[in-house]
Amino acid sequence: MQKSICFVWMVILIFIATADANASTFVNRVGPGGAIQDVVVSQSAAWSIAGSPYIVEGHVTVAAAATLTIENGVVVNVNAGRGLFVNGVVVASGATLSINCTGNWLGIYLSPASGSSSFRNCVIERAGANYLGYIHNAYRLASVYVDGCSPVIANTIVRDTAGHGIELFDSAATCTNNTFNNIADGYYGVVLDTLGAFPIMGDNQAAGTGVHGIYVPGGGNGGTKTLRKAGPGFAFFLCGDHVVA
Repeated sequence: MQKSICFVWMVILIFIATADANASTFVNRVGPGGAIQDVVVSQSAAWSIAGSPYIVEGHVTVAAAATLTIENGVVVNVNAGRGLFVNGVVVASGATLSINCTGNWLGIYLSPASGSSSFRNCVIERAGANYLGYIHNAYRLASVYVDGCSPVIANTIVRDTAGHGIELFDSAATCTNNTFNNIADGYYGVVLDTLGAFPIMGDNQAAGTGVHGIYVPGGGNGGTKTLRKAGPGFAFFLCGDHVVA
């Protein structure tokens, strides 16, 4: 009888393990024989809890006409050296984007056409490694790089980065109620690359390593700009000379 019970439990455990393995969605295994390839999301799609976790083993690009929705509770695990490049729109709510195995993944690039994107109540961790690309005359190390658009990033945790948390180029993004934990040493929670536009900031906070605040480059500041309180202990660091015209 005892042997029979042990055998039943072994069958149950094997079934559970198989079910868990089958629940994973391997996003990039689309080549011949399941070979890993970079993927372009050319039509709007949703990553749902039923397919979670989503295992990203190559680059994923969201095309200009497409929207990728990452639903509440979904886990996305990305291989080291791979990233999410958005030319269209990504809408994530309550999702976790992390590393698959060890190291750090590249992060998320939002193009000038990606202003309708949003990350709300998400966790973005272990990103910012090996450069998202050579963008605006420099290699970029950031968990999220916002290129000339104004998405919403709110109530989100950015942690354990290999570079900056969020880097903004000419962006009036809404960045509110975010938490930056253990940003890489010498890197900032938020970086402004330009003074052409200022983000909407409020109630952000930081803890652990890294610079707890916002890097503001030197240069001219024509027109009207407003520095809004970014959060408790989350300061603006004015780096270089500033000219108010």
